[in-house]
Amino acid sequence: MLDKADELVEIIRSKLPDRGRWLIGGDMNFSARTFSQIVELFKALLQVLFIVMLWFFFVDQTHSRKATFGDTVFVFFMALAISLLLFWRVIITVLACRQVTIKKSSVSIKLWRSTKEFALEKLVFLGPAPAFYPEGLLIKADNKLFFCRLI
Repeated sequence: MLDKADELVEIIRSKLPDRGRWLIGGDMNFSARTFSQIVELFKALLQVLFIVMLWFFFVDQTHSRKATFGDTVFVFFMALAISLLLFWRVIITVLACRQVTIKKSSVSIKLWRSTKEFALEKLVFLGPAPAFYPEGLLIKADNKLFFCRLI
């Protein structure tokens, strides 16, 4: 019975992602799928289009004969607040890291055009992103903040 244990372990490892190397202390690699990245960029484009429509609405509202000064000021500040919030989310989404690799002694963060690597001792925070960020992971290392979408 025990003579087939190695064969059973090999079958189980073949079914695990990355052959289960992370179980025995290998590198843990987390990356966003390509389709997910395309969807997020499309959503960012829709947010930019919504910002443009919002400002067209404001310009149209200011030229309306029924609009009072109070209405115009209210619409302006609401359009400004919504635009800033959505534009912040677009920037965060576009600049988000695409891959995180956790090794025994370091953390590697792959951005669009570069890769940053930090020693585990310099990792300050690793957790969920706050409310005004898109869904994702926030990593603070070496006094730098990284947002990652790893869906």
